[in-house]
Amino acid sequence: MSHVRRSARTLRELLAAVSVSIVGVSGCTQATSEPGPPDLVVRLPDGDCHAGQECAFDFGALDVNSEHIRAFDVINLGESDDFIADIKIIGDPGFSVHASGPGTLAAGDSFPFAISVRPPDAVASTAHLEIRTRSSSSVIRVRLTVQGSVAGFAITPECDFGDVPVGTTSAPCDINLTNLGAGQVALDDLRVDNSVFQPNAAYPLGIAVPPNSTVTISMVATPLSTGSVVGHLLLRVETAVDFVTTLRVNGI
Repeated sequence: MSHVRRSARTLRELLAAVSVSIVGVSGCTQATSEPGPPDLVVRLPDGDCHAGQECAFDFGALDVNSEHIRAFDVINLGESDDFIADIKIIGDPGFSVHASGPGTLAAGDSFPFAISVRPPDAVASTAHLEIRTRSSSSVIRVRLTVQGSVAGFAITPECDFGDVPVGTTSAPCDINLTNLGAGQVALDDLRVDNSVFQPNAAYPLGIAVPPNSTVTISMVATPLSTGSVVGHLLLRVETAVDFVTTLRVNGI
């Protein structure tokens, strides 16, 4: 009976030794997996932009000649490091990129940069952001757009010169154009549709109107006949937006 117990114990010990040997062998022969490739993207509000995709970002409507900055990130979603070789803007010079320069981007890390835009006119402007890396022949490319705006203005709506004797020049009436926006704009054109009304002084084109400032146009009226006369002063800002003031005089 003791012989049977010794045999069973010996069998258990033998099986345990074989099990340890198998585990050791399998541990030595287990293959080590290689990390996957890098995967760089630019994070945009509507999703990630990968190399080779058609992506876009719109800054919307912004005041002309005022600078606006938006922060972005390049993120490495892959398993290997990559090297950002170049970040640049191609197209409208109103767009600029601000980054710390080329550098390595480790797997899982992000690289912050910013794009500033200064709309030069009240028109739509377009440029492209391009990011090149060492790991890919493809380029991360984002189309950038902005609409220059000069909507932030207030103007004197009307000048009424009242009763003025025929052939006599009236007292001046001031028309104020106030820039309520964040950027400086230029007064590009000044016209009157009735020769009875004229500027009281010469106003050269291109008058600069800084933010929160007012340009004053002084007008006079010289009626050529009796009766009521109506005209209009047209002021054009940044070649795109017109402001109109009604002019009235009664010849006596």
